[in-house]
Amino acid sequence: MVSPSIGAALESNRMAVAEYVAAAIDVSMSKWAEPRSPGKWSPAQVTEHLAVAYELGSQIVDGTIELPGWKPPWFLRPLIRTLTRATVLRTGKFPKATTSAAFEPSLRPGPRHVVCERLRRASDSFEQRADDRVRAGLIMLQHPYYGRFAIEEYVRVQAYHTLHHRLQIL
Repeated sequence: MVSPSIGAALESNRMAVAEYVAAAIDVSMSKWAEPRSPGKWSPAQVTEHLAVAYELGSQIVDGTIELPGWKPPWFLRPLIRTLTRATVLRTGKFPKATTSAAFEPSLRPGPRHVVCERLRRASDSFEQRADDRVRAGLIMLQHPYYGRFAIEEYVRVQAYHTLHHRLQIL
């Protein structure tokens, strides 16, 4: 049996992705590929960024991630983990930050139906992997930024991340 907390986290993530995709579908065709303002991502890029976050998230859950680029040294990860728990997980709000290069979207992600479907598939795969790991009794993961982190917490972070970006495309 899956723990109630992981079940609730998975359901929150499903709802966040469904709400995001519904909002993305409502974005006018003329605004889909246009940045909100200079230097910002377009709704298409935000959607692709989320798909990439879930794709890489699956690898993080599986323990197979080979994330290129800078990662915080091991001794800073407990601080980052504590700050994430105190901010994102406690409040449900994401702080303003820049993303690492591995999570960057392409310049032209593609048509809305393609990018939204990629997001749905990536999220479904992420959820399935998280659920499978927890059912197998593996409740922790090794995150490249947070260090040792509960899978249930990571699912919640992903859901909050999706809700955070939903507000950017409205």
